[in-house]
Amino acid sequence: MRKYFSSLTILTFLLFTALVNAQDKDETKYYYIGKIGDEQALQMELSLEDAELRGSYYNDKTGIPLPLSGEVNTSDSKISLYTKSGNREFNGEFSPINGGLGTYIEGAYSEQDGSIKIPFKLTKVANYEFILIKQGANVETAWSYPKLISKNEVIQKISPKIKDRMKPEIEEFQKNAKEGFMADAISHGWQFNYNYTIEYYSEKLISFTGQVYSYTGGAHGNTYYVSSNYWISDGESKLLKLSELFKKDSDYLKVLSDYCINDLRKRGAGWVVSGDIKSFKEDEIGPFALSPRGIQFAFAPYAVGSYAEGAYFVTIDYGHLQKVINPEGPLSQFVGPSKAESQIEE
Repeated sequence: MRKYFSSLTILTFLLFTALVNAQDKDETKYYYIGKIGDEQALQMELSLEDAELRGSYYNDKTGIPLPLSGEVNTSDSKISLYTKSGNREFNGEFSPINGGLGTYIEGAYSEQDGSIKIPFKLTKVANYEFILIKQGANVETAWSYPKLISKNEVIQKISPKIKDRMKPEIEEFQKNAKEGFMADAISHGWQFNYNYTIEYYSEKLISFTGQVYSYTGGAHGNTYYVSSNYWISDGESKLLKLSELFKKDSDYLKVLSDYCINDLRKRGAGWVVSGDIKSFKEDEIGPFALSPRGIQFAFAPYAVGSYAEGAYFVTIDYGHLQKVINPEGPLSQFVGPSKAESQIEE
């Protein structure tokens, strides 16, 4: 009887393994940087599905994303993009590749009635890779991350680092799924999604954020956030710690914590309002993303309030941090030369 059970277990495991199916989705998501005219720098993320486009862009001066939608005509490589209000448009041509958008998009940017038209040009800096793995009938693992395009080999090597950071959690979920299948414990759908996106791109600093969602049963799944910020300097890419953005021996953590607590209290974060959370230590303040609009901290469900409240995101403008920012560090490109010089004088 024991031998029969052992043979059946092995057969079941082999059947489960055979049902693992890895699928690479078509290249449908891209990240571009470029300019409107000679001076207005911008960043744009686009997703292509059939002939429809969606995404967002922001001006490097403000960093505030504006949603975009539009369409492409693959027969003549034409592209049209519109903001939600319809008062801003990008119309132009793209360099085609098989089934998607190529390296360049260029044309005319217009506002409101189209009376003002300014040339724009975008250059692709990343293709997103999507991977889907189905284990048996009830388990699905999906992840995506940007594959950076650059002549700089240091930047090229960042994408494998992002993939390596994702790998342990993906493998742990798949391992648990196999064990659950073997124990006949999976009678419903298990799901794991891990998606990295670019928040900001330059040749000196690249900021990534990731959202992780896991469901293995119960009333709801769990969501949390991660981030990776790389400073490209002296021929290498360095994964930044929060402390490396600020002056040594400064009270930066108190400044950040006080701002986050005040913002979260105003927005009704349950455990901040109740007084259960009064401040944050460095390992509690959450993953952070960097962009022209400021430093954004992500607080996942259960971090500062009940699950029903959802996630909170707090963005701190660099103007609130001038006294503690390291003027020679990664944030110097956002605070500007004049502000950095005043900090040095202080």
